[in-house]
Amino acid sequence: MNTIKKVNKKIIMIITVVLIVFGAANVYATTVLGTDIITLIQKGINSLESGLLVETENELNRISEEQQQQLDFHIQAKAQEIIEELKKYQNEEIGRANAELNEYVKELKLAVDQEIEGEKQKTKDKIKNKVDEIKKREKENIKNKLKDSISNHFQINETQT
Repeated sequence: MNTIKKVNKKIIMIITVVLIVFGAANVYATTVLGTDIITLIQKGINSLESGLLVETENELNRISEEQQQQLDFHIQAKAQEIIEELKKYQNEEIGRANAELNEYVKELKLAVDQEIEGEKQKTKDKIKNKVDEIKKREKENIKNKLKDSISNHFQINETQT
């Protein structure tokens, strides 16, 4: 805490000395040069000051415009870069989705084909069984009709057999 007070006292002393020196310099300049010379110097500096301030403002405006152009170019380039990157990503994602959907459709086609083949085979089996059943029944009918025909044509009684 004491060191802070000592540092603060030193700073206050330095500022006081600087202010006294500047004040003394102005008093000294006034006595040596005279007020008319000092007035001329002030007017001369003031006339330079307005030109310098306008020049400074113009130069800072020019620098500001250059900086804005650089930012505009940067933003434009960055926007173009982002657009290209996003388009590339979009195309990659579309390609990925297309490949996945193609694989999915391929799997669905295979499953549908297998189901169709299974149902087709069941129907074929039913048709075959029906044909075999009808064929067997018709063979019996034909056999019975043959027997009847023979019996009728040869006039055989059932009791004779």
